[in-house]
Amino acid sequence: MEKPIIISISGDLGSGKSVLATGLVETFAADRYSTGMVQRKIADQMGITTLELNKRAETDKSIDDRIDSVFRNLEKTPKNLIVDSRMAFHFLPMSFRIKLEVDPQIAVMRIKGDTSRVGEGPYNSIEEVQAAIAARKASERARFKTYYNVDIADHAGYDLVINTTDCPVGDVVELAKAAVHLWVAGKTPEKLWISPKHLFVHVDADTLDTQDTGPWPAVGSWPKGAIEVSIAASAAGPAYVVTRGAEWVSAAIKGGKALVPVALVEKPVDLPSPAHSEKWEKHHNFKRLFKAY
Repeated sequence: MEKPIIISISGDLGSGKSVLATGLVETFAADRYSTGMVQRKIADQMGITTLELNKRAETDKSIDDRIDSVFRNLEKTPKNLIVDSRMAFHFLPMSFRIKLEVDPQIAVMRIKGDTSRVGEGPYNSIEEVQAAIAARKASERARFKTYYNVDIADHAGYDLVINTTDCPVGDVVELAKAAVHLWVAGKTPEKLWISPKHLFVHVDADTLDTQDTGPWPAVGSWPKGAIEVSIAASAAGPAYVVTRGAEWVSAAIKGGKALVPVALVEKPVDLPSPAHSEKWEKHHNFKRLFKAY
């Protein structure tokens, strides 16, 4: 009898975890478990918001124990499972572990417009959403570090990390499916994927020998280190700056590619000037969603 496929999905608020989970449930005929659903149900029973529930959980471990108890025995399941939980990658190390990330600016817009998030508000302004996201993210990261000695922000604990900023949800789902199929076949996909439109580039686009997108590499077959990025500070938070592979990034944008695999390296790097970034966007006929300046 074949082993069941277990996929754990962690990630930022507003990153698209629920939509990805739905897509994977349909593809792999899987059952679904979601911490978010459990949290909202518990918070509703207690007459508080999920943010207040998370705050209480900082000093009351029984709340996390109540939530975590649902997931502890899932590894024994005979069925395919999709588990949407920030700590699932830790409780289910044998699963294919996916993390979704998103820029806080984009997360705010998604959450503000999501009427299905009962118990997480109500929010009266963008500023309220921003504050709630930041508070909950900090609360959960600190709590999990204290209770489990696990940093949910560390990419080392995941098999696939997708930054969904400026990326259609359908492409996120398709990438995840391809990566899971590789994993089932005993192969390893590239770990970190980001929209090429979310990357900043110092190189002048007019000087690039752009790659041909016809023979575009498939998931799991990219040249090692084809695109390297480092993180620079910006007015809006961390920004990804290309240190190698600008020609791949340019080709991806021109060819309508939604995501590219990148290697995150530690190199001192600054953002390109606003004028240079504006020229890059104009050359590639797009407008970046991330407002770095």
